[in-house]
Amino acid sequence: MWGIPALGAADARIWTFDTLQTILRGPSVAIAAGGWCDSHATPIVECGTWHWHLFSGGGLKMHSSLTIANRFLDLANEEGDTLTPMQLLKLVYIAHGWMLGLYGVPLINDEVQAWKYGPVIPKLYHSISQFRSDPVRGPLRAHDPDPLVSVENALIQQVYEIYGNMTGIELSRLTHQPGSPWAQTYQDGVSNIVISNDLIEDHYRTLASGAEA
Repeated sequence: MWGIPALGAADARIWTFDTLQTILRGPSVAIAAGGWCDSHATPIVECGTWHWHLFSGGGLKMHSSLTIANRFLDLANEEGDTLTPMQLLKLVYIAHGWMLGLYGVPLINDEVQAWKYGPVIPKLYHSISQFRSDPVRGPLRAHDPDPLVSVENALIQQVYEIYGNMTGIELSRLTHQPGSPWAQTYQDGVSNIVISNDLIEDHYRTLASGAEA
């Protein structure tokens, strides 16, 4: 099963076999066929593909970026840490990218745009810009009717564990490297260009495969 490669550790995984089996038997069933087939996971659909296949009444839904930001703020608070606006913006973007790259499903329903210093989610930016370089104080007003499911919570937590100790500047550099979705989209002097989910998915799928991007 595929997971988010830690920095320098391409074999990191989100799910153990037992954990995935528990999810498969839950009421909102989703299966990952990203590298394994087993008769215990019934039914298996298109084994060997990257995408999550949703069935049996429910599945993954897109969320407000503010909902994802609130989850990151909760995780930071649990660790006695804080997050600046720049950290929070980049963590939400990275989580969105990994959800697309690993499962082919967007995590957020808000636009991502290519701004001068990297990818930005305008809705989230305008909700937290008043904090400037100070820690963001939550919760943010998300108004999201759909709660996060276990798959999403697990991915967000792993993103936080891998990237949460990086500064805003470090995260910014990471998300607008040459060849990144931002680099393929940004045009000097042009604002508000949307970074397509297709570009983001391709980029993080490449990262997930262990290749350089």
